[in-house]
Amino acid sequence: MPKIPGWLGKAFILLAGIALGAVVCLVAGSAIMRYVFGSPFRFTEEIVGLLFAAMAFFSIGYCALLDREIKVDIIYESISSPLQKIGQLIAAVARLIFAVWIGLLVYDFASLSFRIGSRTDMTGIILWPWMSLFAVVVVGIILSVFYRSAAPRLDVEDEL
Repeated sequence: MPKIPGWLGKAFILLAGIALGAVVCLVAGSAIMRYVFGSPFRFTEEIVGLLFAAMAFFSIGYCALLDREIKVDIIYESISSPLQKIGQLIAAVARLIFAVWIGLLVYDFASLSFRIGSRTDMTGIILWPWMSLFAVVVVGIILSVFYRSAAPRLDVEDEL
């Protein structure tokens, strides 16, 4: 079986880290420009918003690959193994429903943005490529559900 979560998880966390680093650099640069030179970057807010959304979605994909969503451990650990398996199945179905639902919303939103040529207000950045990034994360979440159901005992962290 290919190690999809390993390389995909590395890509997600790397892209989230790059987005975070870019956010920090842009905000710091804008603050320096504002207070030292009296003229801030006018494009910072738009780009930072897009990068922050990308960082959040890539982090969600990474957490889905590692099966690190919120769990109530005290309850999960106190139930029997068959009930844990049922809980894992319910979690996988919920994750899949979430991914498909968000995927459909992202597709509708990105395709509408593409059709009307949507751009940001101040700098005119084309929005549909940014929205399409989130579709990649949705595909990663769906792959993680099927990968985990095929190899539930595999610890994906070892591959990362």
